[in-house]
Amino acid sequence: MSTKHNVPKIECGIPIPQKRGKGLQPNSVTGILRQLQPMESVLLPQKITSVARLVGFVKRDTGAQFTCRTVEGGTRIWRLS
Repeated sequence: MSTKHNVPKIECGIPIPQKRGKGLQPNSVTGILRQLQPMESVLLPQKITSVARLVGFVKRDTGAQFTCRTVEGGTRIWRLS
């Protein structure tokens, strides 16, 4: 019995499909946070467990200050400065 038919084939030029995750993707959340002006807020419809981490990335890159709270309907993030 030959195993040549079971060898994976290396291919080039195959497009990567979009992720099928539920809810907001981290990159879209950081993009939204970067658009916020001081004293503006955004309500994220789902509870995002890594909000502090995402806020930290944007804070490090922009120097902006944020605060966030779990509220009815999701997580709200305010830009303070």
